[in-house]
Amino acid sequence: MELIFPKPKIAACVNSGYGYEDWVYTTEEYGGNTYSVQRTSGAHDKVTLQDFRLLLGLERKLNGGTGYSLEAGYVFGRRVTYLSGGGFEPGDTILLRAGVVF
Repeated sequence: MELIFPKPKIAACVNSGYGYEDWVYTTEEYGGNTYSVQRTSGAHDKVTLQDFRLLLGLERKLNGGTGYSLEAGYVFGRRVTYLSGGGFEPGDTILLRAGVVF
């Protein structure tokens, strides 16, 4: 278990062999970031994106520290806000993600 904010993770090793381990895990993420943008009027502004994610994943860890993962999840509580005021809340969605570690 890795119970560290903003991405706690619970994982279990389901298979291992010579030079690899397969892990299944579930995790929750609090995502978001702020970006500088230029509005259509030409004015400079900042936009902040925020969301929550519940994910299930499969990860293969290889000897030497490399590996890859596949994740599927549900994204909710999405919010877009502008420093100058206003914003909107997009609907919930699904997420599919793949990654490589080296």
